Amino acid sequence: MSLELVNTLATLGTFLVIAATAIAAVVQLRHTRSSNQIVAMNELIEVQHSPEYKAARNFCHTELPDLLKDPAFRSQIVAYAKKERVSTEIENQVTTTMMVADYYENMGMLVKRGFIDRETTLDLFSYLIKAEWERLAPVIEAAVLAGGTWIALAIQPVNPIVQFSLP
Repeated sequence: MSLELVNTLATLGTFLVIAATAIAAVVQLRHTRSSNQIVAMNELIEVQHSPEYKAARNFCHTELPDLLKDPAFRSQIVAYAKKERVSTEIENQVTTTMMVADYYENMGMLVKRGFIDRETTLDLFSYLIKAEWERLAPVIEAAVLAGGTWIALAIQPVNPIVQFSLP
């Protein structure tokens, strides 16, 4: 066996080892990404089951619809969004509503930035996203029209049902 053949075989062997290492690294990155998605999804589910979130969601489902029928309450939402002084009761009601809105803003941001998969998120949460959006849309619209941005942009990548556009 000539020295040139040995040198060529050694170079080929080195190439094969480097290629195998690169393939293993790509596979490991895919597993890491999947693991990170599982962690993010579990955190979303964990928040959803927290007593604070459940109370806020209950408020949005039971009390908020009646409050939104009152033009005075809607004007107070606008005032709050403009950082004007509002009563403690209104502030508590708006911040409770924002807790639910923030949850979906965070979810939307995770999807938008690619940390969690859109299709998986819709498989798990689409029914909630639609229901919450229908309840929160008037509050978000009032806040956005007052100059806030809230979750209107962040939730849109997640929710194909969203029919809201910024002015």
